[in-house]
Amino acid sequence: MTAFRWELSLMIGLTGLIVWLAFGERMPGWWAGEQELAVQVAPVRTYDFEEKIHVTGVLMPVNEMQAVSPLAGRVADLRVKKGDSVSAGALIAVIQADEIAHRQAELEAAVQSAREDLRSKEDQLAAAQQSAAHRGELFKQDLIARRELENAVAALQTLGAETELARVHLSQREAMLAQAVKIQSLSQITAPSAGVVSRRWVEPGAMVAAASPIVTIASGNLVKFVGRASGAQAGMLREGMSAVISIGEGIEGIVSRVISGRSPDQRGVELEVQLKTSAAKVRLGMAATALISVTAAGPTLRVPRSAVFKSAGIDYVYKISAGRAVRQRVNLGAEAGSEVVIEQGVDAGDLVIVDRVHALKPWSRVRAAAQLPAS
Repeated sequence: MTAFRWELSLMIGLTGLIVWLAFGERMPGWWAGEQELAVQVAPVRTYDFEEKIHVTGVLMPVNEMQAVSPLAGRVADLRVKKGDSVSAGALIAVIQADEIAHRQAELEAAVQSAREDLRSKEDQLAAAQQSAAHRGELFKQDLIARRELENAVAALQTLGAETELARVHLSQREAMLAQAVKIQSLSQITAPSAGVVSRRWVEPGAMVAAASPIVTIASGNLVKFVGRASGAQAGMLREGMSAVISIGEGIEGIVSRVISGRSPDQRGVELEVQLKTSAAKVRLGMAATALISVTAAGPTLRVPRSAVFKSAGIDYVYKISAGRAVRQRVNLGAEAGSEVVIEQGVDAGDLVIVDRVHALKPWSRVRAAAQLPAS
């Protein structure tokens, strides 16, 4: 009998331990008659969401082309400034490439020398031709020996070969000079298209490397607004939304690009708005403000901001269920005045506790003492 009582006591103790482990912190409320807390509550409400987002930025051309220097050298002349209108092919800048200029001067001297050498060889060849013809006449009259005629003919052939070689040498030098002149012509930078100079990358006298941009030209009449939005509102921006750009007067546009930050350090989004106006009516580079209308696809759920608290980096609210405070994890959306949008975790009509949330524990006994009025 004693062994039976000991086993029964052990089983009761183990059962109590299992129940305590299963229900945790709820048990003190059941056994100790915990105090009921009076709390203020508010219902989860539904709203048709619409908000205006302000974004600051600048006006930029949609289409841009760069005039690039194919040569390394010094900017000897820069003939345009920001805001100037240019036509396609207009001279924009001149690059002084000393190495190429020096090579061109050497080739010009080589061509001149080759021309003089060819002229001299042609004169000698003409004289040799006359001499050989004269020797031929004398030989016919038996006035000179055959050897003398043969020597004259051999000299003529030699000069003919030398003249032809000089002519080839001149042709090669002229081809090299033409190539150098063509390369040197690249030092004259022209506009790739008609438009307006939107940026000047260098100043006169600056040294540039090959393929360096000299100016940027905005071509065409299309204009865009470029800005950056941050905070909770940035996540609501989508391509296709309507926008009004303010620069003294409102210009309508459409959000054409939304690019999220590529790293945790780049929060927010880059925004582009295609404007329904021409570049002739605005000043490129000027500051502007975009007013973007954001409308949710359906009704949104909101609770007072005071109802939301964090624990271990996670957002929660306390709902009331059967006189108990039930901790509920939630996913937050944008803030809307004194309220916050709840994307997941609650349903319309749920009662959430809006005060003393940090004094509560899960499954605390609570009583709704007051309800916040509708905002």
